[in-house]
Amino acid sequence: MSRRPDAAPLAPAPNGEGSPSRAGSRLQPGPDGAERVPSADLRSLSVAGFTRHRVLVLAVVLAVTWLAFAFVRQVGDVTAASGRADALAAANRQLVSDIAALDGELRLIQRQEFIVQQARAYRLGAAREVPFSLQKPVPSLAPDAPGTAGVRIGAVSERRSPLDSWLTLLFGPST
Repeated sequence: MSRRPDAAPLAPAPNGEGSPSRAGSRLQPGPDGAERVPSADLRSLSVAGFTRHRVLVLAVVLAVTWLAFAFVRQVGDVTAASGRADALAAANRQLVSDIAALDGELRLIQRQEFIVQQARAYRLGAAREVPFSLQKPVPSLAPDAPGTAGVRIGAVSERRSPLDSWLTLLFGPST
């Protein structure tokens, strides 16, 4: 605590306390002979309730909070990067399986049997083969047409309600 050379020490207050009061302060002569109002050392007084210690604690709390948020953000970035790496690894595994399937298909279409079969589609088969094809507008067979797997010739079909079918399925046939 250095004092200005032109500031004179304060006289003790008449109320007996060590702090100066406005009522008890007197004008004191300065070094040049002019009377001056004594000034108090304001470095020890807090401004709006903020002392040096409180400002230091506040700065430390802000720095720790900033570091914590930075750390949390870094952890989030690492987690996102890890998720992207896992997704890329899964995509690579899928691509490897696709390549293996395409290699198998390439080996299949390079076989002589496949080439001969595809040549028949263009009427390039053997001389004794009779080419044929189904016409495009042929309708499909009805579900109850004779010879289909759904209806046996001579079988009697039993009509049941959908509820009876479900009950039979769930609880077995009734006896």
